[in-house]
Amino acid sequence: MKTAVARAFDVSVSTKASIEVCKFLRGKMVDDAIDILEHVVVKSQAVPFTRFTNGVGHKTGMAAGRYPVKVAQELLALLDNVKINAVNQGLSGSLKITGLTANKASTPMRNRSKYRGEFKRTHLELTVTEVAAKKEAKPKEAKKPVETAKASKKEEVPEKKPVEKQAEPKAETPAKKKEVSKVENPKESKDTTPKPAKKEETPKTEEKPAEKPKEAAKEAKTEEKN
Repeated sequence: MKTAVARAFDVSVSTKASIEVCKFLRGKMVDDAIDILEHVVVKSQAVPFTRFTNGVGHKTGMAAGRYPVKVAQELLALLDNVKINAVNQGLSGSLKITGLTANKASTPMRNRSKYRGEFKRTHLELTVTEVAAKKEAKPKEAKKPVETAKASKKEEVPEKKPVEKQAEPKAETPAKKKEVSKVENPKESKDTTPKPAKKEETPKTEEKPAEKPKEAAKEAKTEEKN
């Protein structure tokens, strides 16, 4: 990610007030920070103090707060400088303050007629980073109610199976038909088979035994007498 940096050394502002303002602006967009500092200069918006709160009064909408005008003016000049540095480095998107620090500088001393005076000095450093434009969020679709397992089974429609074409029976020869009928109903085949015709029995004539010659002669004599 591309960044741009701007620094200011030995600025004649309070270090404590600078720390509070840097903490308040860190993480904001550059344009938003400029609007806030402009309102601070006009004293229409206060900066909340969370660390150095000794003797700091309450302001509207916060606990302890002040209007650090000198710090706001120096930071406005630093923000203008960092925007120019970003353009020179090829940063074209929106800029976000990723680093803003205030450190105490050396304090020069001067002798005056009545007392020995010390002057406040602070180092300021500002770092900004290019941020890609956010994509528009798509509206979320309404979630469908979760169906139970039983309901889903009932609603399942049986799939239609493809109808198989039945093969047409081929014309069989008479010889094959007879064989099939014999295999299918063997009992009927036994009953229907033609039985051989029975031979008519001729009545047997009883053969009389041959008469003896003597008895035949006697019978012949008796017939002659009669």
